[in-house]
Amino acid sequence: MPVSDLGSALQSELHLQADLAPHVVKLDKEEFARRKSEANGIPPAFQQLHARAIEAEAASRALRKDNDRLREQVAVYAQVIHELRTELDRRTTNTQRSPVRSLPIRTP
Repeated sequence: MPVSDLGSALQSELHLQADLAPHVVKLDKEEFARRKSEANGIPPAFQQLHARAIEAEAASRALRKDNDRLREQVAVYAQVIHELRTELDRRTTNTQRSPVRSLPIRTP
């Protein structure tokens, strides 16, 4: 590259930097320290991920709690069904059982 071309390329580069300079945000030392202390030294992206992880853990705990409650209800229903079936079988006097079963009907 000839020297004149190199000089014009360098001059173009300096003009480009001068044009972009007003758009660049420069932080002074105090502003940088303030922003760093607000973020506790943790990058904002990590803070967002950390917050999402905490929310996901809370949702998981709530779902586990609901799941435990539902398991207890299913166990109670299963026990009731078992006891009803046992009682029905006990009350059945017919030795030849029908595949269709129903609970005894009380007559007034």
